[in-house]
Amino acid sequence: LWEAGFKERYYKQKFGVELPNKEFQNNYIEGLCWVLKYYFQGVPSWKWYYPYHYSPFASDFIDIGDIQVYFELGEPFKPFEQLMSVLPAHSKEHLPVPFQKLMTEEDSEIICFYPKEFKIDLNGKKFAWQ
Repeated sequence: LWEAGFKERYYKQKFGVELPNKEFQNNYIEGLCWVLKYYFQGVPSWKWYYPYHYSPFASDFIDIGDIQVYFELGEPFKPFEQLMSVLPAHSKEHLPVPFQKLMTEEDSEIICFYPKEFKIDLNGKKFAWQ
């Protein structure tokens, strides 16, 4: 954080852009609103998600007073759908057999959600176990 150009490198590496844009701000503010509503009023939306793995810098939250946040409630996931969205394929034994196949067979319509290899981002970590 103390090095010149850190912010620009962060946005380039984490978001693939040179400078932050209003979309990052809006999505993050929506996320904050979603969490507050969830804990104080109940689920505001079953469909909403934050589309990035990283947050913008706090210093980029300027001119945010005009952001309008609306949520569409949608429908909750069914229990097995929810489990499939959080379990890795190697934990398939916790699901009924027909669902297990969806997580492992190459011709499954949702196999793209169960990659065999993926990158691990150690950003901000000194050790892999952190």
